[in-house]
Amino acid sequence: MHPRAAWLAMAMHGARQSFNPTALRALARVARRPSLMVPHLECDDVAALDYAALRSRGFRAVVFDKDATLTLPYSYDVPVASREAIAAAQAHFGAGQVVCLSNSAGGPDDADGAAARQCEASLRMRVVRHRTKKPGGIDELLSSLDE
Repeated sequence: MHPRAAWLAMAMHGARQSFNPTALRALARVARRPSLMVPHLECDDVAALDYAALRSRGFRAVVFDKDATLTLPYSYDVPVASREAIAAAQAHFGAGQVVCLSNSAGGPDDADGAAARQCEASLRMRVVRHRTKKPGGIDELLSSLDE
C-alpha cells in the first residue's frame, strides 16, 4: 500500500474510533509526573529486542501492541521481522506469556470480537479482550497471563 494511502486509511479509521477518556486521564497524570514518560528501553522495532536478555533480567511476559508495532496501522499483514520477533518472544517466555493488547482488536471498538479473532489468526498469539481503551485494560491483561 502506498504510504499516503496507508495514512489516509489510518486517519479515516481513527475518525471512527470512540472517544478515549482513559487516555486523557492518563495524560493528565503523566503531565504532573513527566518522569513517567522517560523510556527505560528503546529499540528500532520488536525484531531488535533481545528476549533472552529480558527473560534473564526478570521480565515475565511480553505485551505487544498491534498497530504500528507488529503491523502497519489497521492491517493484518504481519511482516517477517514481526513474525520472527513473536516467535522469539514465545520461545523465551512461553505462548501464554506473550499477548497483544490493542485498541483496534479486542477493545471496546471491537464489540463482536471479529477483529480480535482475525488478529489472533494473523499474529498467532492471544489478543486480550478489554472493556476500556488503553491505557485501560490492565485488569484484563493481567488476568490473561499465565501465573
